[in-house]
Amino acid sequence: MFSSCRLLGATSRRVAATGALALSAAAYATTAEVDCRGSARTQNAVLAPKHRVILTQWPALEDPTNGLTDLESLFRWCKEKGYDGIEVGADDMRKRFMPTAPFEEVVSEVRRMCRKHSIQVPGSLYHIADGVTAEMGKRMHVDEGQPGGERFDLDLNDGDFYEMFREKVARDKRMGNEYIDVHIRLPPRYLFTGGEYRSDESFLALSAERIGRIQQICFEVRALMLLLLVLLLVLLLVLLLVLLLVLLLVLLLVLLILLVLTSLLPASLQEELNCYIETHMNMISEDPAGFCAIMDKAVPFEINADISYVRMPAVNS
Repeated sequence: MFSSCRLLGATSRRVAATGALALSAAAYATTAEVDCRGSARTQNAVLAPKHRVILTQWPALEDPTNGLTDLESLFRWCKEKGYDGIEVGADDMRKRFMPTAPFEEVVSEVRRMCRKHSIQVPGSLYHIADGVTAEMGKRMHVDEGQPGGERFDLDLNDGDFYEMFREKVARDKRMGNEYIDVHIRLPPRYLFTGGEYRSDESFLALSAERIGRIQQICFEVRALMLLLLVLLLVLLLVLLLVLLLVLLLVLLLVLLILLVLTSLLPASLQEELNCYIETHMNMISEDPAGFCAIMDKAVPFEINADISYVRMPAVNS
């Protein structure tokens, strides 16, 4: 099995960013100033002091001959082969290994495996559809042994797309993700047309708007533990007004302990998520001219370049 080799490069033609050849987007992230309309975070963050070698989802979970039959065998194999982590989300793990389990059980079990094997799950690759039907390959979970269960891939045409995207991102954040890598699929009318969408100004503008909203959600997601800490701080401030001096000293000591514990939390529980838009055939990035036009209309964003598709054999076929 092999992990995919990708290039993290410039964010857009208006914002310069340092590129780095990396094994997966989790390896090393550059930063770029972004206007996210009030978001607490305005840019991607550096996620690690050095490159990390990450096994991507497709060789780990989509090869039926790899002999990996459960979470234990997957994490053990990655540890034995020297990987630092696996690029997976809760949907990936549930569909392959725990098809009937609730998501929170999947998240809990993945976190247990991470602790046991000292393997990270630093990010996820999302395939976002734009009008893809089941006949065209839209992926769904299998519930109670029957196909047609919960959605696996979200579709931009779903009325609750952004609500469900936020829920999906928050869930993967709890599992340990530090970034989300996004494939945005072309609508059926523009598949295999050699980049005809480059001349559709309304589609280019809509794609730019969608990228901005997707990135903003990633930047806004926070870990539940930090939210609880904020609530506790508010409660302590209220109590400070009514309690005696001795009790105040005790509460301040508790607060100090909490702050120390928070400083020891991993980065994935202290910060929001990075967001990358990945290049690939059949996506809004397959045509360079069209993708550059989308960049010009969008807020600045970072690109994760999957160079394996450069020959683009399916663009016109």
